Amino acid sequence: MIIKRDGTKQKFDINKVVNAIYKALLSTNIDDITLAEYIAKGIDFNDAHTVEDIQDRVEIALMEKG
Repeated sequence: MIIKRDGTKQKFDINKVVNAIYKALLSTNIDDITLAEYIAKGIDFNDAHTVEDIQDRVEIALMEKG
């Protein structure tokens, strides 16, 4: 379960992460959903409890991938 910014709980959905990464890639003119999926699947979300935790990990993964 993930705690959203409004305090509600929601089941973790990797597809939301993939979509967010894909949008970030598109903003840099990279239209590659497969790359977005690859990056998302390489992130460890096991102890991420909030949207902010997930966001931080995605940002780090994107920076590491250049």
